[in-house]
This record gives sequence, structure tokens and C-alpha cells, in this order.
Amino acid sequence: MNEDECIFLTEKIAKGLKEELEKIKRERKKEKEVREIEFSPDLGKSRRKFLIEEIEEIPLEKVKGNFIYCWNKKEQELYKLAIFDKHFYKLEIGKDGVPYLVIDGFRMHLISISPLAYANRVVRKLTPKGKVLDCFAGLGYISIELTKRKEVERVVAIEKNKAVIELAKINPYSKEFFANKKIELKEGDCWEILSKNKEEFDYIVCDPPSFRYKESRHFYSRKFLAFLLKSLKKEGKLYFYTGRIAKEIMEKFFNEKGLVYEWDEKLLGFFVKRKNSRN
Repeated sequence: MNEDECIFLTEKIAKGLKEELEKIKRERKKEKEVREIEFSPDLGKSRRKFLIEEIEEIPLEKVKGNFIYCWNKKEQELYKLAIFDKHFYKLEIGKDGVPYLVIDGFRMHLISISPLAYANRVVRKLTPKGKVLDCFAGLGYISIELTKRKEVERVVAIEKNKAVIELAKINPYSKEFFANKKIELKEGDCWEILSKNKEEFDYIVCDPPSFRYKESRHFYSRKFLAFLLKSLKKEGKLYFYTGRIAKEIMEKFFNEKGLVYEWDEKLLGFFVKRKNSRN
């Protein structure tokens, strides 16, 4: 399913469209001819006008709950942006209208800050250049933000979960993730891909799923930190999301390695570099 074939809907958007259709019916009785409705079909990225008949085709009453839906105009079918593949993956809408990823009920983005604002702050504070690794690319928001810096030449984005990649392909806010030529998306396990390639990076963004998510806890370890440092150039810099729950664990590991680090309370993550680094 292509993102361009979708009209994206949430319960709130569907309610607004139903109210607009009811309003138009009342106005028709007063002999006022209204033939179009203007709204955003892509969750706020743009606005377009649609014929009343196009909106009436959509089963708006079925758009319920904390899901994002796609009305596929070509197939005339309504889909939830959710996939079950051993785990349950879905997109939900944030207060700012930007989709975020949820896996088995665990939100993969902070509640306190928009996913786009989070990506912007990470990149702005990291000030990356050259070749950058985005270890857990997810919906691609950080990778997209990295490409906006002219000093960044290439972004290697790694994402293991096929379901996440499929949801990103539909998500209107992830479109640039697949279109931008600076981004090289590699599907697979971060550990395995880097072990085979033995590539070094100027900067690394490590934003793993929350420590609360049991299957991700091995990423918050001495072994994985050592692995990341092997992939980071001597003058390189690393951003590592830990959340509060894994803050002390990772801080201990940074100290054992003799690293210099700065905690960011808003991001709930560390900016890390080696002692002799000039960055």
C-alpha cells in the first residue's frame, strides 16, 4: 500500500468530517450549493479540497479508538495502520498530530516532546558531519533530520523490524526517509550489520527501544557500548538514549570506559565522547 493512495484518518478527523457533512446537508435545504470539503488528508502536512461524494464514500463510523486509519481510494477499503508479526506494531497520533510508534503497548517515543522536536534537538546538540549512523531508525525521523545538515554527507539507517519499515512506508511523515538520497537504509540487526561491514562513523545516534521493553535490554550493556565505540571514529561523538530507568546503568559504563558525557533532561539521553576528542 502506497502512502500517496491514502486519506489518513483518526477518530477526531472522522468526527469533524461527519459534522461538516451534516452541516452541508442542512445548508442544502436552504438552497446553498456546497460541493467540496477542504481538510488535510495527510495528518496536517497539507490541505486539499475533496468532492462531497468522495468523503461520503468513506465509512467514517468505523474510524474509532486510538488508531490511525488509511482510506485507500483505489481499493475503496479502510485499513488500520497496525501490523501483527509476532508482536503488535501500530501508529498512534500525538497531541501535535505527528504519528509515533507503539510496540506491544509500549510507546517508542517520549510523551513529553514531539517526535519531530526530539529529532531536531538530538541533531542540533550533536552537530554531526560526515558519515552518521542511526542505529534504530524506526520511522526515520532522526535520519531525516540528520540530512538537513549540509555537513552530513551520508546517513546509514538501520532498522530490524520489517513491520516498522512497512508502517514507515505508509506514514506521511516518513516519506523523506525513503526518498532522500543521503539516507542508506539497511534492514537487519544493528549488531550483525556492523559486525560484517566493520564500518567507522563520525557520529552515531543510538536510540533503542525503551529499557522497559524486555527484548531491548541487551542494548543497554557494556558489550553493546563497546561495540558502538568500535564503530565510532576517535574524534567521533555518540548520542545514547537511556531514559531515566537505564540512566545510572549507562552512566556507570561510561565512567568505566573513561568517557566524557552530558545528560540531557529533555531528551532523557546522553551525549558521549572520548576524553581526548576535540568535538
